[in-house]
Order: sequence, then structure tokens, then C-alpha cells
Amino acid sequence: MKAAWIEQFGGTEVINVSSYPEPVRKTDEVLVKMLAATLNHHDIYLRRGEAGRCALPVVLGSDGVGVVVDADPSSSYRVGQYVVIYPVLACGSCINCKNQLPHKCISFGMIGGERNGTHAEYVVIPEKCLVLLPQDLNPHVAASISLAGLTAWNMVVDEGIAQSGEQALVFGASGGVGVFVVFLLKRLGVTVHAVTSSPAKRDALYSLGVDHVLDDQAAAVLRHTAQLPNRGVDLAFNCVGGSTWRYTLPAVRSGGRILVCGTVRSPIAEIDLRQIFYRNISLIGCTMGTPTALSQILSIAATDSKFHVPIDTTVSLDEIVRQHDRMEAASLVGKIIIQMA
Repeated sequence: MKAAWIEQFGGTEVINVSSYPEPVRKTDEVLVKMLAATLNHHDIYLRRGEAGRCALPVVLGSDGVGVVVDADPSSSYRVGQYVVIYPVLACGSCINCKNQLPHKCISFGMIGGERNGTHAEYVVIPEKCLVLLPQDLNPHVAASISLAGLTAWNMVVDEGIAQSGEQALVFGASGGVGVFVVFLLKRLGVTVHAVTSSPAKRDALYSLGVDHVLDDQAAAVLRHTAQLPNRGVDLAFNCVGGSTWRYTLPAVRSGGRILVCGTVRSPIAEIDLRQIFYRNISLIGCTMGTPTALSQILSIAATDSKFHVPIDTTVSLDEIVRQHDRMEAASLVGKIIIQMA
């Protein structure tokens, strides 16, 4: 089968787009023929060797939609059913798994990291890492949800507990996770202030429903947020990291919440810890979410035509190397869809 895989860490030159052994299904696993997947920053981090545990060689890709080809006779899934990939690998026995929080598993792993991923024509997936594709949902739309949308749900709903009438600041609103953060916030009645370093993305952000677009400059952000009713936003969502942390904390009101999920610019953050404890600010890290959350966000997308992330481009596996370059250059608005068939 054709797949995009690596056997060493490095730049885009380490990506192989070529023949790879077809997967062999074991008990409690499902063989899936992939229809569509997406490119995520996790693929970039993993390819560079920055994503934690990884079993080389490995096929990249953590999300997507496919059709069941083979499963156990006792499986909940039947041949021919369309399924969405739940990206999280969990032990099932630690304290967090027992509390139905597999994304917080002590042995947390990812499909497309510790086992072969979805940037391939076929993939073998643990049965617990699948949910059914809603009947009325386009596979390309669903593929864009199963990692980025899931993380956004965790940030906004499960951890951020965003409420109607609140004010939110979003860094990285034009990226995969950021777009879903905006959608969810607006659905909940939150006023959204998005920060961008690209003037070309301003119109795209307004079209997503953002209320105010701010230039990515400390003075501009802090001047704007200081004029809000509570002298700062209630929530801040930081999907980019790097120097933005210098003005994320002072932009948040006392008692506010900060949710973080990405380090596109840099994993090194310079923050004033006094801002956190003197002002009682909550800082919460978010990765993925629960299978139930994935089913919920897929159901919303199936019934709300506006709840669809913009598709930046749709490509074949043969074009994936160039798309890695584009994602690293932060030149996207929305998701890159990888179409397998």
C-alpha cells in the first residue's frame, strides 16, 4: 500500500511517500480503508522528534475517516461502516482511564506516533479508537474534526467551561484548533477577540465569526483588553506559544482562565509567575478529549452546516511533503485534507 512514513527524525526530507507493508489486524482491532485524513502540527512535531514517544519506522497521521474492511465477529463495527478515528492511545487501567478520561492517561500515546497512523491507504485501529461517522456528515468535514475539533472541545467546553456573555482572546484562531475554538465560543455566546500577525487573514477571521481582530503586538493587545468591562478577557486560548506568553497573562482578568494547546512558534515561554498567583489565574494544558466529546462535536457538525472548518486545500499523499512546508510556514487558514481515494 502507499503511505507517508518516516524512519528517522528531521526535516521534510525524511518523509517517505512510497510502498509500505499492509497492516495485519489482531484481536480487538479493526482494519480500516482510509478515505481522508488531515495534516496536523502533531505530524510536524513527530517528524522533528519533538512529540514524545514514537516507534520508528512509523506512518504519520492521527485523524481521519475510513470504511471498515475487517473486524472481529464480536465487534461493534461491521464491514462497510464508515468510522471516524479517535486519535488517543490509553492504557485503560490508570486512575484517569478509570475516570473515563483517556486523554489524560498516564501512558498517553497517539495513533501516528506509538503505532502506525492514518496517512496510508489502510490502517489497523484499536476498536476503542473508533466512533461511527454520522450519516449526514461529509467524510472530509469529519476528518478535520477528529483531532483539531476534539482538542478545541476540550479547551472550550470541558476545561474552559466557557459561558455566554464572557470575553475570550484567541491566539492562532486561523489554525485547525483555533477555528473550532472560535466556532464553539460563538455557539456558546462568547465575544471573541482574535490575534493575528497576518493582515491577509483579517477578513478570513471575521468570516469565521470573530468579533474583533487584533494585531499581534503586545501594546495593541493589552490596550484593547484593558478597555473591556473586567479590565481583561475571561478566557485566553493560546495555540501558538513563544513570545505571545509575555502579553497573554496581563490580557486576562483576575480570576480568569488560560487554555494552552500548541507551541507553533516556540515551546519556550517567558511568563511572570506573579501574574498567576497574585491574580488567581488558572493555566490549563489541553490535548485531545474523550470519545464522548468526539461523538458530540461530530453530531453538531452533522446538523449545523456552519460548523465546518474551512478547507485550505485537498491533496493526495504524493503532495504531502509540500504541505508540511506550508504548515511550518503558517500560511494556512483552515485544514489540509489528504484524500486517499
